[in-house]
Amino acid sequence: MQFLDGSTTPPASDDPTYRSWYEKDQMLLSWINATLSESAIPYIVGVTSSKEAYASITPSHIMGLKRQLHRIKKRNLSMHDYLQQIKSLTDQLAACGSPVGEDCWNRINRIRSQKRT
Repeated sequence: MQFLDGSTTPPASDDPTYRSWYEKDQMLLSWINATLSESAIPYIVGVTSSKEAYASITPSHIMGLKRQLHRIKKRNLSMHDYLQQIKSLTDQLAACGSPVGEDCWNRINRIRSQKRT
């Protein structure tokens, strides 16, 4: 989190530790890119640091993931695939620092039970 919240500031480009810091930052930026849903990718086009990417996507990305979780339907998926989609979304939310709490699960269950009637 130090790279993302700004508590680790980048050293000057002529500092001997800069290369190591830059490599870690770029690795984290790659991880952020790899975990984004397609709808969140436009928010980080052109960013050059993990801190910038995190600041750009966190609120909108979290809202999008929660929206997907609330709207997920089993339809013709196998139970395994359906639950895997739910797990993927909840894992992504946890990775963004917004794990699914009991209140969210209660809302999802309430919405599903309303749709059944």
